[in-house]
Amino acid sequence: MKHHSQELFELCTDTKSIPRRRTRSVSPPAARTNQRPKSGGRDELWDPWPDGDFEKLFTWEEVLRTDNLSEHWACQPGGGDKRGSESALAWSQGKKTRRVCLGVITCDEPTCEVVTRPQTRRAGIMGQLNASCLCGSQLKHIDCGVTSVLYSFKGGVYYIHKGIHHHPKQTHILHLSRDERTRFEQIVFENPAAGPAALIAGRNSLTGTRESVATISTVLLNQDRVKAELQALRGKSTRNFVDDFAEFQKNHPGYVLYSQFEAVTVVVVQTQFMVSQLVTDFIEDEAVNGIVSDAAHGFWYSSKDLLIISSTYSALLACWVPGLMTYANGGSAEHYRLHFLVLFNSMADECEKHGREVNDELFGNVVDFSEAERVGFTQAFIMFWTNREDSRSQAELEDAAGALLKGCQQHYRSQVTRVKKISGVIDPAKADNFQSRALALLLVLDMDTFKQKVASLLRDYPKTKPWLEWWLRDSHAQMLFPPFQKMKTGLFQAMPDSTNAEEAMHAKLYATVGKRYNLMEGLLCLQVFMESFQLRAAGRSVGAPIRYGAAKSWQTNLQIHGRTHPERAPRSHRSKSRKNDGRPPDTSRQLLRTHSKTRDKQQASKEDLDSDSDNSLDSNISNHPLSSRPSYPCIDQTSNASRILTTQRDGFRKNLRATRIIKDISSADGVFGWLGRAFRLLLHKMPPEETYLARTFFEAQIIDLRFCSGTSGGPMHWQIPRQPHPKCHFQLDVKLSAQYKGDLAAWFRDLIRVNKEATSKTYCWRTLDAQVLCDGSSNFITLYLGIPVMLIVEFGDVLHRDNKWNIPKHIRPLTKEAEEQHSLVYDVVGLAFCDPTPKLAHFITRYSLDGKRVYHYDDLSHGGYAQLLKNATVKSHLVGNLHDIPAPGGFNVHGVVYRLRGGSDAQNFFAEHQIAAAERLHHVHVKRDLQSPGSIPIISLSRTAVAAVDPDNLIWLKNPATTQNIEYEQVPIEDPLVLQASGNEEESLSTSEIKKPLELDDGESEASDYTFDCRCGALGNGHEVAGGQKTIRCDLCENWSHIACQRGGRASNLHPKAAFYCDGCSTQESKAPPTRKSSRKATTKKKTAPLHTRLIAGKGALARLGKYWYPVRLIQSYDTVGLPASARNRVRWWVVWWRGCRFPLSLGSPPGDVEQGDLMDELWQDQAKRREIRLGEWIHSWDTPREEDLIQNFMSAEVSKELDDILLPHIASLQKLLDSPDLNQYGAEAYPVIDYILRSRKKPDGVGAYSIPFCGDISSHEYAKIARWFSENVPGASGQVEKWLGGMPLVHAFTLVVAHRKASDFEKRIEARNEEWNDSMLLKMAWADLMISYPTNSFVADVDLECLTALEARMFEDSEEAGPAGNQQWGLDAGQHHRRWNVYLGIPDEWVSARDYSESELEVRKTLPAPFDRYLTYVINSAAPYSVITLMLHLWSLQTSYPKL
Repeated sequence: MKHHSQELFELCTDTKSIPRRRTRSVSPPAARTNQRPKSGGRDELWDPWPDGDFEKLFTWEEVLRTDNLSEHWACQPGGGDKRGSESALAWSQGKKTRRVCLGVITCDEPTCEVVTRPQTRRAGIMGQLNASCLCGSQLKHIDCGVTSVLYSFKGGVYYIHKGIHHHPKQTHILHLSRDERTRFEQIVFENPAAGPAALIAGRNSLTGTRESVATISTVLLNQDRVKAELQALRGKSTRNFVDDFAEFQKNHPGYVLYSQFEAVTVVVVQTQFMVSQLVTDFIEDEAVNGIVSDAAHGFWYSSKDLLIISSTYSALLACWVPGLMTYANGGSAEHYRLHFLVLFNSMADECEKHGREVNDELFGNVVDFSEAERVGFTQAFIMFWTNREDSRSQAELEDAAGALLKGCQQHYRSQVTRVKKISGVIDPAKADNFQSRALALLLVLDMDTFKQKVASLLRDYPKTKPWLEWWLRDSHAQMLFPPFQKMKTGLFQAMPDSTNAEEAMHAKLYATVGKRYNLMEGLLCLQVFMESFQLRAAGRSVGAPIRYGAAKSWQTNLQIHGRTHPERAPRSHRSKSRKNDGRPPDTSRQLLRTHSKTRDKQQASKEDLDSDSDNSLDSNISNHPLSSRPSYPCIDQTSNASRILTTQRDGFRKNLRATRIIKDISSADGVFGWLGRAFRLLLHKMPPEETYLARTFFEAQIIDLRFCSGTSGGPMHWQIPRQPHPKCHFQLDVKLSAQYKGDLAAWFRDLIRVNKEATSKTYCWRTLDAQVLCDGSSNFITLYLGIPVMLIVEFGDVLHRDNKWNIPKHIRPLTKEAEEQHSLVYDVVGLAFCDPTPKLAHFITRYSLDGKRVYHYDDLSHGGYAQLLKNATVKSHLVGNLHDIPAPGGFNVHGVVYRLRGGSDAQNFFAEHQIAAAERLHHVHVKRDLQSPGSIPIISLSRTAVAAVDPDNLIWLKNPATTQNIEYEQVPIEDPLVLQASGNEEESLSTSEIKKPLELDDGESEASDYTFDCRCGALGNGHEVAGGQKTIRCDLCENWSHIACQRGGRASNLHPKAAFYCDGCSTQESKAPPTRKSSRKATTKKKTAPLHTRLIAGKGALARLGKYWYPVRLIQSYDTVGLPASARNRVRWWVVWWRGCRFPLSLGSPPGDVEQGDLMDELWQDQAKRREIRLGEWIHSWDTPREEDLIQNFMSAEVSKELDDILLPHIASLQKLLDSPDLNQYGAEAYPVIDYILRSRKKPDGVGAYSIPFCGDISSHEYAKIARWFSENVPGASGQVEKWLGGMPLVHAFTLVVAHRKASDFEKRIEARNEEWNDSMLLKMAWADLMISYPTNSFVADVDLECLTALEARMFEDSEEAGPAGNQQWGLDAGQHHRRWNVYLGIPDEWVSARDYSESELEVRKTLPAPFDRYLTYVINSAAPYSVITLMLHLWSLQTSYPKL
C-alpha cells in the first residue's frame, strides 16, 4: 500500500493536473485523451464522468449516496415538460430534467495541458475567452452539446445519457462524492480543532504518518473550499437544535440545571460531583476558601458567547474544580444573575441535604471588576433571600451582597504595570516609583494613611487621576483596598487574592478538550472535562496516586526562585545583549539609553562650535539659489484659459512693479518675498487697525526686548516697542539645519519659546555719532506674541549636502493638550518647488486640501488646472527629508506652507499663553482689547521700581518724537504698597485687577520649564510639582513657589507692582513669625473688615463639617468673575484639612473644596460669633511633634523603599562601623567620615561613639527615615541606639544617600575640572556636601502646622487686645464640642496674660435644655442619700456636659 504522501506526490506530478509554460519539444506532443483517471477509491456505483450511450435506474438511496448523481462535466441545467410528477409509479411519467454539457475551454498551444471549466452563461464564457491562458496563449471554446435526461419518480431516478464527449476532462472539478464527503467528515471529527491549513497538511501521529484531506479529492486542495466545507459541517448540529437538545437532556438527566432560550440565553450545567465540591469544610491554613468566578471568552464558536465558571477548592485533589458552568450568549448583568441564582440555590439544597446552615458567608466570591458581574451577583443574592422570606430589607441585602465580593488584586497589579508604561502619563524615569507607591495602597490598613498616600500619588502623577478615581469608586474600592472593605476581615483573608485560579481553569479546559465549539458539542466536552475531575477524585479517595511530587509545585518554585515559573526568571546580561543583526534598535532601552561620556563630550564641543555662528533668522541668506536668476517666466499657451491666466498673472506683476513691491518683472526674489513687502505697503496706505486682522493671517507678531546693565553707577535700562512688529515668512539655512539637526518642529518651538536665554550684544544701543554712551552689558530677547494661520518657511541653499531639513506632517507649537483642546497645531498644506536653472527661476507647487489627496500645479501647464497625483499621499509626497521628497525632474524643494488647524481661535489661545508667560518671565505687559479683534496690542514694561524715560531725554535718537520704542530706567525701590481691606460690604467680588498675583498658566509649554522651589518641599519643574495651585515668583532669585505656602498669606492680594521675596531672599527679621506677648496694651477696637476680605490663600480658617468646625489651610478660591456680591457665600475654596482632625465616622471623608458660607476665620475680638461655634476635635498645634521631636522619635517615621535600594548593598560596612571601634583598620577613601575623625583627632564619648554634627541638607524627616532604616536593618543596631544616632555609622549612611542622589551633579563638576571620576571621588564630594552648613530655608517647612499654630494663637489668645472674646468663649451658647472635648487644655502660657475679667463673660446666654434643668434638680435634691463618690460622679457628668458651668 502506498503511503498517502506518496499518493499526493504522484497526484501533484501528474501531467494532466499541473499547468505548464509553453516549451519547445523535440518529439511530437502527446494527444489529449478521454480516458477517465483512476477513481482513487471512488464508488463504482456512479461515474461522475458519464460518457457514451447508456440508461440506468437508480434508487433514491443510491441517488442520495451519489449526491444527486452529480457530474464533473460543466453542464447547463434545464427543465423538461410540466406533465411529469415525482410521485408517478412509472419512470416514463416522472418529472423530467435535462443536463447539457458545455464542453471545455483550451488554448491553441498543443503542449499546454490546462483545461478550463466554462461558466454556465454565455457572457461568462466570453469573458473567459478574452483572457489569456496560464501559458500565455489564446483561449478557445470547444462546445459539446451532449445531453443527459433524468426522470424522477417514486421508485428513484431513471438516467439516460446520449452522446460521446469528444473533448478532454477539465482539470477543475466541483463536487465530492458521498464516500469522499464521509471520509472528509471522519477526519474532521477526529481533529475538531484543526483548521483548513492543518487538514490539508495532515495530522501528526505517533508513527510519524500524516493523513491529509487532499488525498481524498483534488477539490480539497483548495484551502478556501476546505474552509467552506468545515463551516457547513460545523453548522449541521444547529439544523435540528431542538431535537438534539431534547435528546441530550434525555441521555444526560440532571446535567442541565436550568435553560432559557430568549434574548438572554443561558444553559446552566452541573453534575452531582460538582455541587458536592461547592459545600466543603473551612480551610484555616490557606487562603483557598470561598468561590472564584470568571468567564472564558474562547470556548464557544461565537466570540460574543461566554462560558461562566464558578470554581471551588478541593482539598482531596489539592486543586480548584468547577462547581457550576453556564453557557451565556452575552455578558450582561442578567446573564450573571441567572448564573449566580442557580449557584446559590444548588448550594442551599446541598447544605440542607447535609443539615448545614445556609448563611451569607457561604456565597463569598472572588471576581474581577466587571460591573455586569457585580450587579448580577447582587441581584441574584437579593432574589435568593427574598424567595426564602428573609427579614432584611432590599437595601440591607444589597449591602450584604457587597460585603461578599472580593476583587482580584492581579487585575489591579496588571493595570498598574500597564499605566506605568504610558510615557505620556508616567515619566519613564519614575515608572518604578509610581508602581511601588500604587501597589503599596493594597497594604494600607487605616483610612487616614490611605488618603495621604493617594493625595501624594495624585500630586506627583496628576495625569493618573481618571484612572485612580475609577479604582476608588465605592463599588471597586470596597472589593480591593482594606480601609474600604465591608467584608469580614477573617473571610477576606481566607479567600484568594485573585482570580488566577479560574484563569488557570480556563487554560486547563482548553488543553483538555480544546475550544471554539458550538453549543451541543461544547456541552458534551464540558461533561467530559468534569468527569475527568470526578475520576481523579474517585482514584484519590482509595489511595491511587494522581500525580508525582508535591501537589503544588508552584509554591516550591516561589520559595526557591521567587516566582511560580522558573523559566520566567530574568535573562542573564549575556543573553540580553544578543540581538538579531538584521534588526535596528527598536526598544526603549536602546533608543533612550544614556549616551557615553565620549559622545557627550563630542556633542558638547559641536554645540559650542555651532553657538559661535550667527543664527539670527532676520539675517539675509547669502547663498540663496535665486540670488542671480530672474523669476516669473512668461509661458505662452494656446488655450483660452491659458491666455486669461497669462493676462491676469502679468497684470498682477505689473501692479507689484508699479507699487514698487518688486523692482521689475525679472527681479531676483523668492516665491514669497513679495508678500511681506505688500503688507508693509498696506500699512502706509491704510490705517493699521483696518489691516491688522488680515495681516495676522500670514504674519507672526513679535517684540524685541532689550536691556542693559548700565554704566558703572548708572541705572539699568530697558527698551521695548510700543506695538509688536510683523514677520511674514521665515528663511532657514544650512547653519540652522546643523544646529537643530534638521528638526523643523524643534526649530519652531525654540523660536517661539518665551523662557529662552538672552543674546548678548557688543555694546548698548545708546550711541550717538558712533560714540557709545553706555558701556554696560547689553542683551536682547525676541518674544513671539502671535503666530500666523499660514506659516511659510523657505529653505536656502537646498542643494547643499548638509542642508538636511526634515519637513514634518504636523508642528505642535505648545503641548499636546493645547492641540487636543484648542486645535493648536500646524498641518502641512503644500510645497513650493524651484527649478535651479541658472537663467530662470520657475516655481511650481504641490498641495493637499483635505490631508489625503495631493495635487500638482505647474503654472499654465494643463490649461492652468491642477492635476491629481494618483497613488500620492501627504506622507509620501509632502513630508520627509528635503532630499528624499520625490520632486519633479529638475526641481528642488524651495519652501513649505503650514496651516493652523484651529484658525483664529487657536491664534487667540496662543497669544493669551504667550502674553501670560511674557508677563511672568520678562515683566512685559500686553494690553489687548478683546472686544475689538482688529485692535493692535499696546506693550509696556511692568517691572517694579522702573520708570519710563521722557522722550526729550532720548538724545541718542535722531527724532525721539517719532520713535516706536519706549525706554525704561531703574529707580530707587520704595516701600511696597499694602492695600487695606475695604469696609464696603457690597463691593464686587472681582478684585483680580488690583489684588490677583501672577499665576502659572496651566497651558504652559513643556519647552517653557520654570524652576520651582517652595518652602513646602516641592522642588523641580513647576509643570510637574506645582500641583495646580497658584504660584508666585521671587523678585530676587526668580524661583517660583506656592502662594498658599507663604506664612500668614503674605503673598496673597499683593499689588501688581509690589515686590515679593521668598524666605531664602528675605531678611531674617521678616522671617520671624509674629509672637503674641502677654504685655500687650489695650487698643481701640477697629472696625472689622468683611469676612470675604479676611479669607486669603495661605491663612488658616475654620470649615464646617456637619455641625462642627475644623481647621483648614486655604489654598485658593475658584473664579468669582460674574458673581454678584449677594452670592458671596457660593464661592468655593480649595482647602487642606488639618491632618490631626478627628472626624466623626458618620460624616465620611471631608470634601476637597468648601463653600465660603461654611468658612470662618479666627473671629478676632468677635465674642458673639465665637459663642455660636461648636468645634470638632483635633490635635492641637502645641501637642503636634516638631522637627526636633522627629529625630528623637525616629521609629515613627515612614518606611522608604528608596533607602532599601541605596543602603542594602552596604549593610556589611555599616555593621563594621557599628561593631568595630578601631578606626585604623578601615580605608579612609572608602569611609570619608573616618578620615574626618582621624584628621580632626576627635575623641569618643563615654559609650565609645563619635559625635558627628554634619547632615548637610538632609531634613529632619529624612534624618528620621534613615535612622529608622538603620535601626531595623543593621544587625544589633536597635539595641545600641546611643552608639550610632548622631554618630559615625549613621553619618556614613548619610554620605551614601547623598552620593546616590547627587551623583550626576558631582560627576559634572569633576568633568568641568578635568579630573578623574571614580567611586572614591564620589564619596569625598558627598562628604563635603554633608559638611556644608545649609541655610534654614533649605529645609522643608511644615506649612500645615505653621498655619494651624498661627490660627490657634489668634483663636485662644486671652489678652487685653483679645478682650472678652478671648475668655474661653468658643461654643458657649451653642453647646458641647465634639465628644465633649476640652479645647483649652494645655494652652501655652505665653498666649494668656492677666487682665480684668467679668463674671458675665462666662454666662450662658441661651436657655439651657429642659433635660439639664431636671437633671440638676435631681442631683441637688438627692444629694443627701447618696455617697460622696456617687455625688462626685453626678457633678463630673454635669461638668463634662456643660464645661462652662
